[in-house]
Amino acid sequence: YMNSLTYLSHEAFSIIPPDLVTDLRRMLSLDETSRPSASDFTGSPFFRNDTRLRALRFLDHMLERDNMQKSEFLKALSEMWKDFDSRVLRYKVLPPLCAELRNMVMQPMILPMVLTIAESQDKNDFELSTLPSLVPVLSSASGETLLLLVKHADLIINKATQEHLITNVLPLLVRAYDDTDPRIQEEVLRRTVSLAKQLDAK
Repeated sequence: YMNSLTYLSHEAFSIIPPDLVTDLRRMLSLDETSRPSASDFTGSPFFRNDTRLRALRFLDHMLERDNMQKSEFLKALSEMWKDFDSRVLRYKVLPPLCAELRNMVMQPMILPMVLTIAESQDKNDFELSTLPSLVPVLSSASGETLLLLVKHADLIINKATQEHLITNVLPLLVRAYDDTDPRIQEEVLRRTVSLAKQLDAK
């Protein structure tokens, strides 16, 4: 093993991205003082230039950004988030997006992504991690946000408990019936049957 490590050829690094080769060589150094720390390694050009990692770093500090920065970021995220692993979506992408749902200005951009990611959650995961952030939106939604929620009502109906259906989803649909937008009225007529079936089944 030591011989192999000492005499690693250039070809051994041929499949490694060029930006990572120097840092990887340092990591494999026999002299432990020459090896980079974890923070040094993740700060290498390879990681700094990775758009997905940069996106995750932005999400970690999203609440600190202004709405203009968030808007530009979310436009970019809408093109790339499907490339993330399901676990990354669940634990790194979804939580900051859910937290940002409190921002009324950002809701129209964030809500579609939250609902789409939620489709892959099981009922328990949805109820524990996503629904609590959706409840305030369900109770206050109007206009395009109300239309979007009614369109995705089947998702919530199929994943929520009967208690949440009665407390949160039913009032949403009642408000949708009272709305003057014909698009919302058309959608709510379609979703009411699903809700009735779920309530009867439970």
